[in-house]
Amino acid sequence: MKNETEVFNLFLDEESIYLYQHEPIRQGNFVYACNNHVMARVFANITEGEYWKVQYPDLSIAFIDTVNKRVLTRKFIKDSMSKAPLVDETMETDELLPCEVCKGRGQVTWTFEDYEKKDDCPACNGSGYSIEHKRVPTGNKIPDPEFKIKIENKTFRLELVKVLFTAMELAGVNKVTMHYNNSTCNEQSIFNLTPYIDVVIMPIKDEN
Repeated sequence: MKNETEVFNLFLDEESIYLYQHEPIRQGNFVYACNNHVMARVFANITEGEYWKVQYPDLSIAFIDTVNKRVLTRKFIKDSMSKAPLVDETMETDELLPCEVCKGRGQVTWTFEDYEKKDDCPACNGSGYSIEHKRVPTGNKIPDPEFKIKIENKTFRLELVKVLFTAMELAGVNKVTMHYNNSTCNEQSIFNLTPYIDVVIMPIKDEN
């Protein structure tokens, strides 16, 4: 498959607690790559890699029966994404702070009756520091990843629509067929890129 690794990587989550979301997996005649929000399914006979065979969980259940469909062009998706407002880009940093328990000393003293002992601080494991995770601005502006894009009765986060758009670019396709049901707005939609490649995206609940 064209740009096989790059396509699959769009859908994986290496930090997930679920190992099957760390790398593409093989189930039956398909190779799947997924996280909790998006999934790619590709016919195995067009892939080149050797993939981990996993039976559970059965990822095929995400491909539900649908009654409605709509063709979406890459231009339509790009124009929809372009409406997102720009927000400050942030990055996660780690800052070392003196441990609040031992005040940066790395040791604590505990007593029992007349007995006293010093030991490594259990809060910082004797390092004297704690790590604070925080996000700081990079100085750049990016489209708001939480921007909502509505297609038919489904509302999707920009971040997930961008995954679909990038997959289309990598696969070299200019249009997709969206398969969906009108009965419920929070049910997944299936996007058919080619006869051999499908993408599932979970919508979000639109409060408006």
